[in-house]
Parts: sequence; C-alpha cells; structure tokens
Amino acid sequence: MTNEAKKRLLVVDDERGFREYIRDAAGGLGYEVEMATNGLEAREIYKRFQPDVILLDVVMPEADGVEFTRWLALQQTKARIILVTGYNPHYADSTGKLATALGIPGITYLTKPLRLATLSAALAA
Repeated sequence: MTNEAKKRLLVVDDERGFREYIRDAAGGLGYEVEMATNGLEAREIYKRFQPDVILLDVVMPEADGVEFTRWLALQQTKARIILVTGYNPHYADSTGKLATALGIPGITYLTKPLRLATLSAALAA
C-alpha cells in the first residue's frame, strides 16, 4: 500500500442518487469523498475537509452553486472546481465565468447524466 495521501473530493448536489454515484465512482478512483446537499452544508464540510476538488451542482435549493462559488472566492480556495448541471449548460457556463472573474481559475463544466469515463477524465485533468 502506498503512503501517498488520497486526493479529497467534495461533492455538492441536492440529488442523493447522484451524490452516491459520484462518491462510489470517485472512491474507486482513489479519492476520499465528502458530500453535501447544498452550499450552506458544503461550507462547514469545506472548512473541515479542505478538498482538492469540488464537484458542484449549479441549481440547488437553499444555497446554490453560484452562492457557494462566491463564498469559495472569499476563502481564496485552491480547490479545482467541476461545475455540473442537469439543466441548460448555460447555468454552468455563467457560474464558471463568475468564478473566473472572482479569481478562481481552472473551472471544468460537465452536464448530467455523467458517465464514469467523463468523471474520470475531469478528475484526472
């Protein structure tokens, strides 16, 4: 077994089945995974977990991906962000442009449903 630390992935999505799918898939790719149902819950987990990568749904109740992205910018996050949406891809694109304007580089955009090969490629990027 390797002494190399696992990369940390925070999954923020209001759909339980999607969160669990990502958890299982990313876990199989060697990631330590934490999950949140919205941006408010994600804030607390982020502070404790310090993820390397955040897979973030854009459209969620309570605190959506846009609000969480703004909060991440205030934290000066170094985490890589993968934006996902099951709605119009314009939502992810707009949120990504906001993130870039707020100083968060390297945004990746994906649409649901998400295939394992697509997730694997996004995590490896």
